[in-house]
Amino acid sequence: MISSLSLLLPGLGASAIFVACGLGISAFSRALKARPLAIRLAFAYLLGMAWVSGGMFLAGHFLDVRFSRTSFLVLAIVPFVAGLRKGLGLSRPVSRPGPTRPRKALAFAALAVAGLVFFGILCDVVATVQSGWDSKMIWLTQARYLRASGKVHAPVFYDEKAYLAAPRYPILMPIVNVAVQEIFDTKDDERIPRVVYALFLPVLLALVFDGAARRAGRDAAWCAVLTLALIPNFSFVSDGSASTGYSDLPLGAFLGAGALVLDRRRLDFPTALAGGLLLGAAVFTKTEGAPLAAIAIAAIAFGQWRRGGASKGSSSLRQASRLIPALALLFVLIVTRQGWSRAIPDRYSAPFVEDPGRLLRQTIERIPKLVLPIWRELEDAPTWGHFWWSAPLIFAAGARGWRARGMRSQLALTIGALGFYAVAYGGTYWILEHLIHSTWNRFMIQMSVPLFCVFAGALGATLRALRAGRGSAWG
Repeated sequence: MISSLSLLLPGLGASAIFVACGLGISAFSRALKARPLAIRLAFAYLLGMAWVSGGMFLAGHFLDVRFSRTSFLVLAIVPFVAGLRKGLGLSRPVSRPGPTRPRKALAFAALAVAGLVFFGILCDVVATVQSGWDSKMIWLTQARYLRASGKVHAPVFYDEKAYLAAPRYPILMPIVNVAVQEIFDTKDDERIPRVVYALFLPVLLALVFDGAARRAGRDAAWCAVLTLALIPNFSFVSDGSASTGYSDLPLGAFLGAGALVLDRRRLDFPTALAGGLLLGAAVFTKTEGAPLAAIAIAAIAFGQWRRGGASKGSSSLRQASRLIPALALLFVLIVTRQGWSRAIPDRYSAPFVEDPGRLLRQTIERIPKLVLPIWRELEDAPTWGHFWWSAPLIFAAGARGWRARGMRSQLALTIGALGFYAVAYGGTYWILEHLIHSTWNRFMIQMSVPLFCVFAGALGATLRALRAGRGSAWG
């Protein structure tokens, strides 16, 4: 028991520090302060992690600040103290009734299943070490080099004779690993930091509930949470699941949270910066984070533009212009990350088609070839259960639900992400079937928040139609 606690407590302690830092940041956003406490804690976890790890990267990159307990704690304490002066606003906000009254049994089932799954993940974290190829060869290795050198510019990154599986990979999550170890002076780097990764699952579930409840009603939101919690791909089976040390789940959480924060009719300056910080964290989490963040901004701008056109007294251009602070911050972070990675000699990286004309032709040629290998992944019962046998029926029956306020941007983000993945598959020299087998389910984790918001929208429309006595939700 003592040994298990010694593995869990440092990760939980570091997570509490991230939450405290994030609460300080969210104190400046009216939109985040208005959310229920549980939802706000989920956003705070991500904001604090983005601030501490991203801030440590920027301080090390520009000022050569070294990793230490003091540097990490100072970065975390400053926003928390500023938030205290502003007023954290942790008193429970007045809840507004959703489109439908939530069923207590459904909420209890969703929370119970999510709790059991999370407990199982924590048991796995304590009992096993990391086993995935990418987690050990990329992020864990990067974290070891970073901690050993004590700085962002680890010398091994620039040594062309040193073998690194992906030398230019973003290092946000490896810095998180270093933060956990430095703050609590731990040596076990394969299990203790995985507690931080495991917490991304309840955070992801909270994000899905927040996005779905505002767009489709609480009944549909609880159904979406219960469904996601029951799918093994997000918890145990996939290489990118919550029980691993991969960065796919963190990327999905940062991307989804940023999109939800920015997708508001009245977007104030602090909220826009918070959304930009979350999307910036996605950029520093994985290579595909930059294009996905750009797609998210474009999708939200589209939703704001449509929202402005449908609103009285608010022009489409004015609505979309409220994203400028987030866009500016995201641009600066993308340029900074690109500058850091380009200084590192590129070796042992997967080749990619760079000629635009050839990339377009190859993508168009390969799109029909994607369908069968992707379906093989989706119909795999140990990974997805029977979700993808029923989801298309719900999407078709509840298409009317996609007209709801805020749903267009989530739908556009989902479609845009699918288009990006199609281009990624079109530009690779890898054997297509092998690449899809190793990446597709991880891609689905990355786009899980908008995907399950869209799923909840269709499900909510279907439920309302059935209650009204109609057999279909077509409109």
